[in-house]
Amino acid sequence: KVYEHLELIGRLRGIPEAQLQEAVKQAAEKMNLMTEIEKFSEHLSGGNKRKLSLAMAVLGNTKVIFLDEPTAGMDPQNRRVIWHHIKDLKFNHGLTILMTTHHLDEADELADRIAILAKGKLHSIGTSHFLKKTFGEGYQLIITPKYEGSSPQEIESSFSALKETLHNTVKQYIPTSQLDLKTPPDMIKFSLPFSSADKF
Repeated sequence: KVYEHLELIGRLRGIPEAQLQEAVKQAAEKMNLMTEIEKFSEHLSGGNKRKLSLAMAVLGNTKVIFLDEPTAGMDPQNRRVIWHHIKDLKFNHGLTILMTTHHLDEADELADRIAILAKGKLHSIGTSHFLKKTFGEGYQLIITPKYEGSSPQEIESSFSALKETLHNTVKQYIPTSQLDLKTPPDMIKFSLPFSSADKF
């Protein structure tokens, strides 16, 4: 069961018996697992299994934790919850966290330094800003219409009339922006250079 996993890790980490139940409860509450505390881990959803792994990692007085894709299989809302906890561990508890991820937005949000690996080799390492400036082509602005109460065909037809206006508006503020002509008809995409970031 969930609480048994946490109890075992707590004992292995040397938490005194008198404090163990409270430590387990705090770890479960921090990861929003109190409703799952009596369940067997094999019956948890993929997202809750990740939460349990993270709760086990932070239990006790750890100084360094390793996280292997901590938000894989989670919905966007739960990903944000885990991000919040990881930031809290980093900034308020002084933990050193080494994490792997396939999500660039996650690395951008959480990491002080990012290392890029491909086929087992380190290709680059640096801050998010450094990597974007060195290897990136800029930002992308993607505009898509809402599909509320209209068919995709109706939206596409009315949206195509707005594209020129949108293009002119973006060009007015960022003259060096480039319109991507390969986008589907129901969206418009611009490439914006890093040098114009102050105008965004």
